[in-house]
Amino acid sequence: MFRVFIFMHFVYIIYSTAYDKFYIGETLCPEQRLIQHNTGFYAAASTAFTSDWSIELILELNNRIEAIKVEQFIKSMKSKIFLQKLVSHEDFLSRFKEIVEEKFSIKIR
Repeated sequence: MFRVFIFMHFVYIIYSTAYDKFYIGETLCPEQRLIQHNTGFYAAASTAFTSDWSIELILELNNRIEAIKVEQFIKSMKSKIFLQKLVSHEDFLSRFKEIVEEKFSIKIR
């Protein structure tokens, strides 16, 4: 007998007020990952320069493959204004979720 375990995966957007920077990532546990960003757990990480990261948005997906696609799509926008709207405007976020579903057949919870 085989058991199949399905784990939810998350795309997260964090923000540093000290540097006015956003960071987008994917993980199984956004809260634990935030601790890692803020404590320099990965010394060579692109977020290691500061310890004031805060979670601005968490998107729940079915698996890591979907999470990576959504993460890459967000990063492809290459726009701070896009990220600000995504984390601050519910209607913008709703439309973004619709676009992801239309484009990739991925449902964001």
